[in-house]
Amino acid sequence: MILWGGSDDHESEGTKGCVTSFIADGAAYDPAKDSWSVLSASPLSARGWHSAVWTGIEMIVWGGATGLGCDYGYLSDGAAYDPATDSWRPIPSSPLSGRVEASTVWTGNEMIIWAVAHMDAASL
Repeated sequence: MILWGGSDDHESEGTKGCVTSFIADGAAYDPAKDSWSVLSASPLSARGWHSAVWTGIEMIVWGGATGLGCDYGYLSDGAAYDPATDSWRPIPSSPLSGRVEASTVWTGNEMIIWAVAHMDAASL
């Protein structure tokens, strides 16, 4: 299991449900050894609500949100993590606008992303 990014925040009354910090680190759990290891530093900025898929060799992370309070920036970049070498590589820029909470699937050859484009809270 590989974990990366997210928020160490919780929706408290004082923040009105808005995140005050995002994370740009991660860890991997090896069930055979029953141990965790910290991932090498990612080239991605801290973010939450991003998408990730497992290719059989790498974990690809794409999109998500960053920012403070409820002033989020929606991201359209990504990177791939290889646990065999504990290394990251940036992936080419996406032609899509930034998305959060996208549904993703690995077809065996490519990552397919399905999500609604950004909608601000006033539109909800």
